Amino acid sequence: MSSVNPSPQLSAFVDWCKQQKCDLSNFDFVSSEYGYSVVANQNISAESSLCSIPFSLCFSVAYALGSAVGKSIIECPDIPKPVSARVVLYINMIAQKHDPDSNWYPYFSVVPESFTNPLYWNEEELEFLNGTQMIHEVYSFKQRLKHIYDTYFQTLSRYNPKMFPYEQFTYSNLLWARSVLSSRCFHEDMLPDSVKKDNRLTWKDNYQPNVVTDDCPAMLCPLFDMMNHSSNVFFNGIFDLGDENMGISVKNTIEAGQKVQINYGDRRSHFARLLGFGFCLEQDSELDFYPLLLSAPASLINFGSFCGVNLSQTHHLTINDPVPEKLILCMNIVFTNAVSPDKIVELETQNLTPDEIQKQFALGTDIETDLNSYDQLLIVLTQNLNMIQPTDAHSLNGNARNASIYTESQRRILTNSIRYIEQKMEENIELYNSIN
Repeated sequence: MSSVNPSPQLSAFVDWCKQQKCDLSNFDFVSSEYGYSVVANQNISAESSLCSIPFSLCFSVAYALGSAVGKSIIECPDIPKPVSARVVLYINMIAQKHDPDSNWYPYFSVVPESFTNPLYWNEEELEFLNGTQMIHEVYSFKQRLKHIYDTYFQTLSRYNPKMFPYEQFTYSNLLWARSVLSSRCFHEDMLPDSVKKDNRLTWKDNYQPNVVTDDCPAMLCPLFDMMNHSSNVFFNGIFDLGDENMGISVKNTIEAGQKVQINYGDRRSHFARLLGFGFCLEQDSELDFYPLLLSAPASLINFGSFCGVNLSQTHHLTINDPVPEKLILCMNIVFTNAVSPDKIVELETQNLTPDEIQKQFALGTDIETDLNSYDQLLIVLTQNLNMIQPTDAHSLNGNARNASIYTESQRRILTNSIRYIEQKMEENIELYNSIN
């Protein structure tokens, strides 16, 4: 095992992996634009183990809860219960990162200090996201992190300043922990059953739901997470090697000198990739969507509930489903109420089932109502499209390029939905004129 110009931190990490009985004989670490890359030092056959780690090296919720840090969090009388399993993991990550005597210190020393997801962007960079769901999610996410900081970090630092010193348990370190977990974690469902059942990785039978919230199915697997993403790789998963060791493999053959990469998951939207990993891929994702939330008065939302329709739900516009029928149903209810509120009142007094009420507002029931709904929707989507500035990803770099890939996917969806609506309006106008 060797590295080109290894840093002291990387050398210590490699030595630590060996001490923990990891198998990393198939590759070397080299410096790259991503920090470190993994390069095969020999041919690796398809579906064979790229490397292996012992079960005990999983940095999991079970480990975090059982640690002195985790026990102190649960015992703190000023922390509201149930505590968040995810937050307990965040706090442990920060604690291990700052403790040179911790067994995990060599691992967290090679984990990046900062990330490229939008939570790290400055205000000028965030302007690239104006008009999209992402800009709202960034500010909302920061508010949630601030709540965690106020509820847990400040409270714990007052409760036990020696274990939770203020200078370590900061908002910036919370943001770091969140970004490490979101970009490097493995979902527990990816583990084979024999690994998931290991008592070092299980915890739910030991804590009541009113003590710990089951909100973190993720764990960190040192060494496995050192490999970068490639869409050309078919990830084969994690498997049990026996003797309390687990390996990771891909379905591709890797030749000596090639980068050893895994696939972080092709079935992700640009939104999920950018917020979770801090990058976007050039190709379109079939999972991309544009979220649209209707505005309806409380009284009408109650009527919606009465007829089995959630008027406050978020509708997802996609390339394959540019205008969901449920969206038009909801708009028809809202529009009917605007022009004929008496009809809503009348329906509420009739002994009709929810399905019978919905049929009176369904797409195609009344052409004029459909046209009015399409027209209102066209106005909204055109306004929303104009709020997202067109860009050219090929002329940009870094965060601006990733923002451009994401925003252009949003513009394509909106443009496609607008064209669809215009086509439907033309068809309905022709039908309306032929009838009248």
